[in-house]
Amino acid sequence: MTAVAGPSPARSTFAIRYGPWAVVTGASDGIGRELARGLAAQGLSLVLVARRRARLEELATQLHADRGVDTRVLALDLGTVEGVDELIAATRELDVGLMVAAAGFGTSGPLIEADLSSELAMVDVNCRAVLAMTMGYGIMFVWLK
Repeated sequence: MTAVAGPSPARSTFAIRYGPWAVVTGASDGIGRELARGLAAQGLSLVLVARRRARLEELATQLHADRGVDTRVLALDLGTVEGVDELIAATRELDVGLMVAAAGFGTSGPLIEADLSSELAMVDVNCRAVLAMTMGYGIMFVWLK
């Protein structure tokens, strides 16, 4: 795990409510990357998770420079049991109060024509990993209205 430490930024009400650390999966791109930026703007320290280490390290460096937040980078495949277990173990000592499950992918087309291994891999990332992380962190999800 790569860590970038910075000075403690002023904590927002949001950071006080959710705690000092958030885990953001799928942080190398898209929604996960943008949510990580938003959480850093609120003063949360971040564990950035995805398969592409270089993209995560680039984001960690940027968030440290722009927002002064602490970051940790974990290049993991959440489609495996080992990947989720490693994430939980690597963050055990942190006070994680928020988990953003933005890692995932989808397929399209008639199911009967789909590749079974691809569909099962999608279930592993989109469903099994989210359930395992939720249980691992003991977090209740809050749906924003």
